[in-house]
Amino acid sequence: MMDDRERTSATRVPLLRSLRRHLVLLLVATFLGALVFGGAASQLATRYQSTASVLLRPLPGNPYSPDAQGSDLTNLETESQLVTSTDVVGAVEEALGDRLESPIRLPSVVVSVAPNTQIVRISYTDPSPEVAAEVSDQFAQSFLEFRQERRNAKIDQQVEGLTTRIDAVNQQLTRLRKQGRSEDDAEVKSLGGQLLNLRLQLTTAQAAETQAGEVIAQSPARRSGIAIPPWAATLVGAVLGLALGVAVALVRDRSSTTVRTLDDLESLGVTVLGHESPDGDQAPSDSALMAGAVVNRRVPRPATITISHLSDSSQDHDFAEDLAHALSLGADGVLVVDSDPWHTRPKSRGLSDVLNGRPLARLVTKDPRGFMFLGPGRALDEVDRWFATKEFAAVLEEGGEEFGLVLVHGDGADTTQGRALVGVCDFWIPLVVLGKTSRTDLERAMAWAATVGTRILGVVAFDPGRQPQRTAPDATIFSDE
Repeated sequence: MMDDRERTSATRVPLLRSLRRHLVLLLVATFLGALVFGGAASQLATRYQSTASVLLRPLPGNPYSPDAQGSDLTNLETESQLVTSTDVVGAVEEALGDRLESPIRLPSVVVSVAPNTQIVRISYTDPSPEVAAEVSDQFAQSFLEFRQERRNAKIDQQVEGLTTRIDAVNQQLTRLRKQGRSEDDAEVKSLGGQLLNLRLQLTTAQAAETQAGEVIAQSPARRSGIAIPPWAATLVGAVLGLALGVAVALVRDRSSTTVRTLDDLESLGVTVLGHESPDGDQAPSDSALMAGAVVNRRVPRPATITISHLSDSSQDHDFAEDLAHALSLGADGVLVVDSDPWHTRPKSRGLSDVLNGRPLARLVTKDPRGFMFLGPGRALDEVDRWFATKEFAAVLEEGGEEFGLVLVHGDGADTTQGRALVGVCDFWIPLVVLGKTSRTDLERAMAWAATVGTRILGVVAFDPGRQPQRTAPDATIFSDE
């Protein structure tokens, strides 16, 4: 019986393997979670907004509406936009000086005009309530000063123009009087009327309203946003992103039909003979020794066993030779038939020549590891055409009678030739590539083996990538040809 600690450890290992397979997904989910939450916290951080309400008074000689009367406030919207002009912003920064930790941010300045009123509201937003209140108030003061300066410049220009015209009219009157013109003279009367009108305009300009407006209200700073430090939000986002990534990884693993672990194989009721690692160099391997024990226990002689990949026929392997090596340690007679024309062993006379009538005994070679070997032969393109023929079955039968046990290095069972090879042999040891072979592939293979009457002794699992290659020494050829 497993105790709680062993049961927890057994559960933890598949979970860690699953998460390791989805490491990129977990890293991306963690990064995105931290980025989204950190960015949101920065954008929605606690800020304070303070608003100053300014009452604008109508000014005579409005520089933005030269034809306006003193009682009109035309283009008030235009005047309100001057709150964020370069002159006003510069005046605010100069007035506040060192009290500003950073330059004025124009997006933080909001100007609005109250409907049907002469009131302009100036708001400023800042992380500090004191800065928000001080800046909004200074904007109001600087805007009024700017407006007053524009008004004074316009009035001074009008006064200067009126004074010049008055001096010119006085000079004309003086010249006419020197000429002896009386006050009843029509020209003198006309110039006198102009002079009176100009003096009235000058008096009006000099006595005009001089106050540009006043600040009538300063609202307390109002807080908005989320009071979470960006670093804390980033940490929370990373944790939540990681949790989401783990959930997605587990869901993908549960819904995937890919065989990824030995547990996946055993859950389908398949005997696992061993697990081949790409860096293994022991010959024979532990998997071959275990498979050899099963063969010696369950396989009567003579017999034929095909060894081929369940899927992905592009994967090369030498497990048939490794198994033959393990079996030969017990002095069993074993013949390895390489029926794969694309295997890496040097090509010489072999299976294709036997199928074309040459005697089997004269073409087999003695492998230094203790077993006999028959290569694919020289007619490489003819080998896989014979798999479903009586001639091929006869060659395997002859090999079994002479050597006792025939191991056939086969093409992948996902091909027609590979399936035919499985059907002609008594037993089958499928090779499964973890992470590539699917449960569907395995179930179809089991169904095919049951259909053709071939018994599956068990499967050998390989890690994806390069399969272990244990190169055999040069073989001794028994043929005298």
